[in-house]
Amino acid sequence: MRGKIGWYIVALFISLLFPFNCSYAEYRTEFEANSGFRIDELNWNIAGNIKGTNPNVLSELIWKKLKSHQVRFRGKLFIVDNLFLYGRMGYGWIYDGTNRDSDYYGDNRSREFSRSENKSKEGYLFDLSFGAGYLIEYTVGTIRLGVSPLAGYSYVEQNLTITDGFQVIPPTGPFQGLDSTYETEWKGPWAGGEVFVEFKGHTLISGFEYHWADFSADANWNLRKDLAHPVSFRHIADGEGVVAFLGWRYGFMQGWSLNLAVDYWDWYTLPGKDYTYFSDGSSSVTRLNEVNWRATTFMAGIVYRFE
Repeated sequence: MRGKIGWYIVALFISLLFPFNCSYAEYRTEFEANSGFRIDELNWNIAGNIKGTNPNVLSELIWKKLKSHQVRFRGKLFIVDNLFLYGRMGYGWIYDGTNRDSDYYGDNRSREFSRSENKSKEGYLFDLSFGAGYLIEYTVGTIRLGVSPLAGYSYVEQNLTITDGFQVIPPTGPFQGLDSTYETEWKGPWAGGEVFVEFKGHTLISGFEYHWADFSADANWNLRKDLAHPVSFRHIADGEGVVAFLGWRYGFMQGWSLNLAVDYWDWYTLPGKDYTYFSDGSSSVTRLNEVNWRATTFMAGIVYRFE
């Protein structure tokens, strides 16, 4: 059900943009549609108690090489002089990736007593960002320069899976029925800026955003009979992160441009809390040490400007 949310927002996002384009000719609007490839990594670990000790890393989950097909839509709507509204939305279908689940008796990841090497070949990735900016333009000969301070609010989801279990420690090999999930949300304000240089039909564009996020995640460990379902444990923490992007556009006809872009995401949390829920109705709290997430996207698409 949650996977369908992205499609609903895609439809809403497009339907909101195009009525403005058709009805208000004096508004300048830019719409961008891209598709491409994305690769993510995410990891988290918890301590043995709320103080962060006994041991300082009790359990650690690592997702690597999460490959996904991604679509992204981006738009600007100028409303008063050089003041504009801004929106960006991306959705990715995960098709490949790995997971490692490790547990330890000793501090600093020592005395490892359990490790499984698993697959993560399903799930989805979703991000939505909106805000406002102000364009400051300069012209030097045939070169057009632009700088835009930006601020807004973003919402990010990651729906990660763990399947195809293989137990390494103790070395018992493959086991059946593993179908666990870890679903995250990162939401909060951001501030940043965008810079472009336009010359002879080419445009180089780059930008940077700094995000402050409220992080939460729900997990369903389906093989653990001692844990509650569908929420076996929940993570809560404050987070921060950066988004940087670089793009190139080439205008091939009036109003239309080809687009190539690379985005880089690097987010993390401060220490938070892990709430574990048991099948008998009881619960416990321990320290969530950290969550780290990185992603890189490679996109190609088209841009259309309405003047």
